[in-house]
Amino acid sequence: KFQVSFRFPNPDLKFRISGNYLLTVEDGDTGLILFTKVFFVTENVGEVISSVEKRMSRDDRLRRRDYPVSRYLLPEDLENPQFNLKFFYVQNGFWGQAAEAEELDFSMEEEVQFEMRQEQPFVGDMEFLRLPLSDVTIQSAVFAEVEPADEPPKIALFDDVQGFSASLSQNSPSRMSKVRHHPDSRYAEVFFRFDPEAELPPDTNIFLTGGFSNWQIQERYRMEYDAGRDRWVGSAVMKEGEYAYKYVLVENGRMNDTALDDLFSRTQQEYHALVYFRDPDRFYHRLLQVHSFR
Repeated sequence: KFQVSFRFPNPDLKFRISGNYLLTVEDGDTGLILFTKVFFVTENVGEVISSVEKRMSRDDRLRRRDYPVSRYLLPEDLENPQFNLKFFYVQNGFWGQAAEAEELDFSMEEEVQFEMRQEQPFVGDMEFLRLPLSDVTIQSAVFAEVEPADEPPKIALFDDVQGFSASLSQNSPSRMSKVRHHPDSRYAEVFFRFDPEAELPPDTNIFLTGGFSNWQIQERYRMEYDAGRDRWVGSAVMKEGEYAYKYVLVENGRMNDTALDDLFSRTQQEYHALVYFRDPDRFYHRLLQVHSFR
């Protein structure tokens, strides 16, 4: 077992262009991708002020709807902002589902107001489940079985049952995970079992995602249907810490991140507002500012 630490920017590695980046760590011998991390580099110019309007939907599912609303205080000397600025929202760190804010108001001289269209709200009660994994060798209330002598230790969780599994409370961070960054921290292979409300075909694309995967959809976390147990099963190698996670559907290449939720979840949602500027001299979109809010 070994751990590697690398900090950047540093004197040998600096960023010249702002924007969105993907860090990929591979095994040099096999080419196997070991780790990926989405991050962004912002120029930190101007200021974004945001809030969330919460409403109940009028359909038969009665889900809450979130409408982020933001103001961008313009920096000086920004060329033709009404033509060159673009605004996006990202919910709960699902970067692949960034949504462009198309309701723009440039009527005020020193700021821009932006928001989503009324027919494009975010789901305000997306569910997240919690896994406390502070010690992978000791029995816990959420562990059905533990094999501490294995390397890495193996942990089987109790079933997650759609509509009955405990989610994070409304006052808790929605998708935050806290990995234990210590040289003595251990890893474990954690086995998940999921029981959806509806009977789904065995070839349904159900994926496990969470803080351990940086909320990305990866083939290694695809759930398989176990006919003997009548459960969907999957596993993940995780470091000691505390994790938020969820089950999602992938349909026609698109992630449906609410199809397997409890309809009455009270979890708190997290948003990022991103401001891009199409620079006519540099021929790319600069990331001017990012604002995180709930």
